Amino acid sequence: LPKALESAVVLDVQNIACGGEHAAMVTKQGEVFSWGGESGGRLGHGVDSDVPHPKLIESLSNTNIELVACGEYHTCAVTLSGDLYTWGDGTYNYGLLGHGNQVSHWVPKRVNGPLEGIHVSSISCATSTRNSVIAMVFEKGNMAKEPIYSYNIAGLNHEVYRFMLFSC
Repeated sequence: LPKALESAVVLDVQNIACGGEHAAMVTKQGEVFSWGGESGGRLGHGVDSDVPHPKLIESLSNTNIELVACGEYHTCAVTLSGDLYTWGDGTYNYGLLGHGNQVSHWVPKRVNGPLEGIHVSSISCATSTRNSVIAMVFEKGNMAKEPIYSYNIAGLNHEVYRFMLFSC
């Protein structure tokens, strides 16, 4: 049966997501909290310890977050202005985080590069595989007919459009 979440603070939840062993939520004030089993940085607190109750991700406390998604070993968040942040295990194909390398990030890091200037409006992370973060990206009022860029992950070629499925 479902069990009420115990917290010393009343949180006005706007968005919530669950990974295999962790969860994250966004409040209506744009704050992000995460909790659960720590592995590879997926909680975003910068330390290698489990968190039993919702804990504020302090590195995002001055960023107005709108959405969050959890994968098996990584987490993503989108700001109100459409910027994408990712964190967690980026090594050994456990969720390539979109930063152009296979480095784990124990605190949230903004995804730059090809997403520069593109407004991310929805995200979803894979939980059954260990090799992808999936985000739906849409820039209102500007639909491109030609790809913005192409990339190759796990042998699959992808072309990214302004309305796109983004895998990193």
